Amino acid sequence: MAARLFTQDARNQKFNFYIALYRLNGSTFTPLTDTECNAMALKWKNDYPRDKRIGSYIGPVDVPMADGSTVNMHLIRVSLKHGESLSLNLDSDLYYKSP
Repeated sequence: MAARLFTQDARNQKFNFYIALYRLNGSTFTPLTDTECNAMALKWKNDYPRDKRIGSYIGPVDVPMADGSTVNMHLIRVSLKHGESLSLNLDSDLYYKSP
């Protein structure tokens, strides 16, 4: 018989995740501006008005990049519990990653 790995309290705990959004300009991914990121966070809140997992706009934050540099970007927070997932609509020229 397998042991329970998570208590019910652990399963109910919310964890914050931060989404960085980028616009593809030619062959370059450019982080969204303050205004663009805030607008996307508001759009998601309007698209999913009863979904309290969609958080607020966060930013600016210095995010380390693979080449050793840092990029100042704006982030959107979402909160999920164990086993939850979330699907959000993005414009066709936007891409995301979790920093």
